[in-house]
Amino acid sequence: MTDGRAHNPLVAATDMTRDELLEQLTKLLPAQFDGVLFRVKVPPEHLSASSAPQATRATEVIRYLEPQNRLPELARAIEYVITRQHAGATSPETATAAAPPRAQLTREAHRSQTRAPLVVAAATGAAALALLVLMVWSAPMLVRVGLTGHVWYVLLLLLGLFAAVTVFSLFKSYARYRGKVLGGTLELGGPVVVMLLVIVLGFRLVPGPAQRFNLTVFLHGKAGRQAVVLRNHGKVSLDLGADKRVEAVGDKGEARFAGIPGDLRDREVALGLDDDTYELVQPAPTIRLDQEAVYAAIQARQLPLSGDVADDQARPLPGARAVIGTATAVTDQNGHFEFKLPADLPEGDRSITITAPGYEPWRGQVVPGGNALRVRLSRSPESK
Repeated sequence: MTDGRAHNPLVAATDMTRDELLEQLTKLLPAQFDGVLFRVKVPPEHLSASSAPQATRATEVIRYLEPQNRLPELARAIEYVITRQHAGATSPETATAAAPPRAQLTREAHRSQTRAPLVVAAATGAAALALLVLMVWSAPMLVRVGLTGHVWYVLLLLLGLFAAVTVFSLFKSYARYRGKVLGGTLELGGPVVVMLLVIVLGFRLVPGPAQRFNLTVFLHGKAGRQAVVLRNHGKVSLDLGADKRVEAVGDKGEARFAGIPGDLRDREVALGLDDDTYELVQPAPTIRLDQEAVYAAIQARQLPLSGDVADDQARPLPGARAVIGTATAVTDQNGHFEFKLPADLPEGDRSITITAPGYEPWRGQVVPGGNALRVRLSRSPESK
């Protein structure tokens, strides 16, 4: 007994084996093959280009539908297109001329779907390149505002999408991942696997953000680093861009700054001192954040002291001499004098003596930066 299926082109859909389906697909006319593709809806990215041998494309159709248990559906689609051929055409030429309008629409849709991934790949590639240029040229600004991680994440998304579209559309590749997530089974296939791999590896392979670090600023006098002249008084400031830190000076002349962001390491920042009696020797200095301790020299502030000298009739007395320690000032035509005194001037050196020819000397105590003096000198008995 012979198998009737071998002589009957209109094979029952449920009786076709895998090899028979492959043979039927290979023998179909191109228009009929496109009609089958349209009916079973095989995505273009799972097929070779239309210029590839039909046997190759038929094998790809089987491989796509078989894991989904859709081979009976494929058999019915083949039966449908063969039935149309026998009903309305007796030769290959006639069958081609009478090809279903749907098959023609399928070919046009296939060409359109082939171009779409190329457009997406070009757009994402251009966006990724533009973002990479931005990261290179604007790196200091991104570090300063703390956006490096955010921009890198967006760049990875674009690169992942570009890789997925390129690999699976241009090279007709396929990937699948199965794993257990939250007690269930997660199955990922196609471009999403490559996209996720690019993103995950991008974060795993690139070093993480630098750890925070501490910095101690030691203030010392002009005599050297061991000359601690300021204790438990005043405040030191660091200008870290958007984050300005201020710390009090301790009993060793130090100010401790904890938890400085790691991306600021090796940067130069402005250093400031807020104190009534001392100031930094170097105005508006900058320090480099490349070590755990830095030293800054300070000096006593130079505070003004002024006064006016007049005679016993309240007339300005020019040429009078004012002496404080080793500092001397002479009054001008208006009887005015000025000093610049260190803020840490010892108490024993804060006495002032004012003399003028023919007048009695005047002595008193002064405070650097204090109120202006108003002094009247009385004539000496010898000059009367």
